[in-house]
Amino acid sequence: MMIQTEIIIYRNRSVVFEHLVNPKKMRHWLEDFVTATSKTRIASQGPYVQVIRTACSIEKIHGTVTQIIKDSKFSFSFSTSLSRVTVHYELFPHDGDAATRLLAGEEILPARFFAKLTAPVFERAARKRKAADLQRLKTYLDAGGDKP
Repeated sequence: MMIQTEIIIYRNRSVVFEHLVNPKKMRHWLEDFVTATSKTRIASQGPYVQVIRTACSIEKIHGTVTQIIKDSKFSFSFSTSLSRVTVHYELFPHDGDAATRLLAGEEILPARFFAKLTAPVFERAARKRKAADLQRLKTYLDAGGDKP
């Protein structure tokens, strides 16, 4: 299943991009995000580890950054016990460079038979979660939440 979301954030691309790749900043907008082993921004392709809080546990997720182009694109993938997930973010200037048009895509491939059976319900929940996460990012940045 493929989930695509588009949102306009009234901050320039470099600020939005930093919030996508910096684990310290992810806690402001990712509902399930707890921490990451990397304490600084993700600067290159390669493996990473994140700890994610789920509804019933804390999971250690091992993933790979597959593409990173400063202020423009960020893609990564990871596997869980139920699925393989690939996430893509593309950032475009909007209203000059005063705002950012963020396109977010998430491809989720169920790994087990039960996951395939429940995929339609899971897809609705995943769409709602992705929209809520991006709305939190927009609200936080539009309000100037990243300013000292």
